[in-house]
Amino acid sequence: MHSFKIPFFKMLSLALLTLLLAACGGSSSDDKGGNGFVNPSSVPLMTSNAQGNMTVLNTTDEALIVSTSPTFKNGNGRIWRLAGTSATVDLRSLGGPNDIIRLHVIRESALRQARNGTPLAELEVITSPVFTAREGGTWNPYGALWGSQHTKTGTLLVCNYTDDIIGITIGNPMNALEGLVNRGACNVPLRLPADGLMTVYAVQMPSLAVVRQAEVAIFEGQRSELVVGEQQLPPAQATLTLTSNTPWHVNVRNALTGQPLYNSACNNCSTVMAGGSGNFIIPANIEVQIEVTTTDGVHRVLSPIVAVATDGRVDLVLRRDEQGDPEIIEAPPLANGMCMPDDSYWINYYYCG
Repeated sequence: MHSFKIPFFKMLSLALLTLLLAACGGSSSDDKGGNGFVNPSSVPLMTSNAQGNMTVLNTTDEALIVSTSPTFKNGNGRIWRLAGTSATVDLRSLGGPNDIIRLHVIRESALRQARNGTPLAELEVITSPVFTAREGGTWNPYGALWGSQHTKTGTLLVCNYTDDIIGITIGNPMNALEGLVNRGACNVPLRLPADGLMTVYAVQMPSLAVVRQAEVAIFEGQRSELVVGEQQLPPAQATLTLTSNTPWHVNVRNALTGQPLYNSACNNCSTVMAGGSGNFIIPANIEVQIEVTTTDGVHRVLSPIVAVATDGRVDLVLRRDEQGDPEIIEAPPLANGMCMPDDSYWINYYYCG
């Protein structure tokens, strides 16, 4: 009786093939199959962006999958996993300022059912009202709109002039939150059922103490207003410009207050693109120092401290020093003629050096 032996080089080839299949996912990869639906385990967490303009709430007892596409399939739109009670994203990063955006939500357990073969039409998918990329807003998929028999909506515009984040409830201060409004935010749109007159409560977060109670009329296609706190007179303002003569995209904030600065050149984002310029409104007649951080988090640098008179202007330049590290200087006088930098990332040709 002969024993069967596999040559060593064939055994080695088989082992290498097995390792290659495992590295590439193989047939056992959890991302393979699933009827094309995204694997909830691979969906990035929906983490709050302090400079975002759209807050989504989760008042369920499980994670939600939030997507810009109603299909929840790989490669279709942006998709996040909301594991906490709320998170804020920036709709301005998803389209032009007037683009119409809807968000779609499904429970994580329901998405797993879809991956296992249950038709999506048999599962609960909740679609948000329309939001614009510029305005953003706040939305609880399982709030009043979800439980209402009315399909028509109106909009409540909320201004929060208090020093706290406020939550909005209707009917009772202990009901589920309909939305969250950041401190200092104004005209934040909150879609509500067009049920006519309703009692709206603004509660301080996280204590849920009632800050304001108001009777507000919500009618189809109309906008009502709720102002919480007292608006302070706007401080005197000045303009700060930052020109980036570097290959980095950077985020900008006021180092003395920790608050982001908003660039009017990019729809009030806090970013300056590589080789681009930003125009920022800053308080006048007080000291201001800006902190610039590259979007990859590798570099961070502070500007000189400046104070600008009302309606005044200061021009700063972000550049690389002799060691290649970032530095911020006050803009030198314009050169007599244009200089043409060698680096392809330059967009501005205003500053030489």
